Amino acid sequence: AEFLEAVDDFYRGRFERAIQRFGALEQKVANEARVYIYGAMANHWLGNTEEARRLSARAVEVGPMDPDVYYCRSHIVRRQDTEAGAADLKRYVALSEAPGTIHFRDKTERIRKEIEILERGEIPPDWDRPGGPKGGLYRVRWLLAGGVVLLLAAIGWRRSRRREVSV
Repeated sequence: AEFLEAVDDFYRGRFERAIQRFGALEQKVANEARVYIYGAMANHWLGNTEEARRLSARAVEVGPMDPDVYYCRSHIVRRQDTEAGAADLKRYVALSEAPGTIHFRDKTERIRKEIEILERGEIPPDWDRPGGPKGGLYRVRWLLAGGVVLLLAAIGWRRSRRREVSV
């Protein structure tokens, strides 16, 4: 519940509050990359660049196979280093399109456009800045609903595989 409340604060644009909540969670779940990356992005949106960099480095350390840690780190570094920002986005694409992963085609296509923009030495728009009308609990509920659907689909698939094996 604490994590979801912190995520809700983040998506509602209540970054100071989100930073406090994610900071408290760092002690409880020190090896969960999402805690660090949300804290990093909240700091980023507030202009706390050094803290954002520190937290994003920790997120990459504990979650090197999570594509979103590279996506978020790209946001944090791109204004100072467009090449590093593009490299992180390329890593996101490679990880998100790996066999066996859940792939969000629309997001990946947008990220490919961001790579092109960064490779021209320009800064892409902040398309994902939280705090708009679709932020907050509304977004969290849809993410949770999607997770439940995926879980149920996986359970159904596994049951059907068991029947095939036992026949």
